[in-house]
Amino acid sequence: MNCSKCKTQLPADGSYATCAADRDNCFYHFACTSISQRTYLQWGPTKRNLWICPLHRESKKGSSSQEGSPKILSQGSDTHSVFAFPDPDGEDNQGVNNSALVKYLDQKFADQADQLRQINSKFDTLQKELESQAKKIGSLEEDNKKLRSENKELRFEVDRLSITTQKIDSELRRKNLMIRGIPVTESENLKKVITDLALHLETPIEESKDIEETFRLPTRSPDYPGPILVKFTSRTKRDELLSQAFKKKPVLNNIIQDANPTPIYLNEHLSQLAADLVGRCAYLKREGRIEAFRTRKGQVYVKKIAASNFIPVRDRRDLEDIAE
Repeated sequence: MNCSKCKTQLPADGSYATCAADRDNCFYHFACTSISQRTYLQWGPTKRNLWICPLHRESKKGSSSQEGSPKILSQGSDTHSVFAFPDPDGEDNQGVNNSALVKYLDQKFADQADQLRQINSKFDTLQKELESQAKKIGSLEEDNKKLRSENKELRFEVDRLSITTQKIDSELRRKNLMIRGIPVTESENLKKVITDLALHLETPIEESKDIEETFRLPTRSPDYPGPILVKFTSRTKRDELLSQAFKKKPVLNNIIQDANPTPIYLNEHLSQLAADLVGRCAYLKREGRIEAFRTRKGQVYVKKIAASNFIPVRDRRDLEDIAE
């Protein structure tokens, strides 16, 4: 194929411009027409297919008064209106067939409308999904609110039952006495040991009348003898022994001749909770965070630093609040 202007051979690689008015016979070197190769290639296939050479265009009829607005031209003898746009390089852009451009723009608008419909459809689907999730979240929040309320009631009931259980446990131990510091001997008679101790404390007891049961508890350390648990038939006798022990501070050689004067301790038989609190109180006292503590009728009492009264302690939280 030859150039329609210079009549020389066109490049074999297709680097030339084709006129839309006569695609079979009208071709140009870029040097032989007013459009540059770069501008032509920048248009893309659709716009290139609408380009018309100068020979197939009539002179311009009027021009836009604003820079950058389209110019209306006429195409040959067919008198079809075409558009011309200013070239970004300052070159005169070629006319574009108006009907083809309208068709092209209509297709673009149709594509955009279709894409918009798809976006709207996806948005509607997403909105429905969000509404569904919002309902589920609302339902879960309502269920969670009910569960929190039930949990609060259950915790209150557990605390109430725990307090009741502790009271019952303490009441069952009210007749019991724990004695520590008496070593184990072969064939020991614990009831006789207890009556001898009571005699020293000037609170004589009758073995058959006042003592219901007595035995040693196991110990964790082989270096220390297990405590002796005594169950009395009445609280009165137990309380008398506790009071006298607090006053007289008995030692081992008071009841066993030639024994070392090691202390003998008499204490209430505490529940596990009260025993744990006593252990914690001992630690806090060593740390200087409380002044003193004591037990009475299974209840633990604590005196704060520089305080005058003992305060009852129900659990670990009460104790930590006092020790702050």
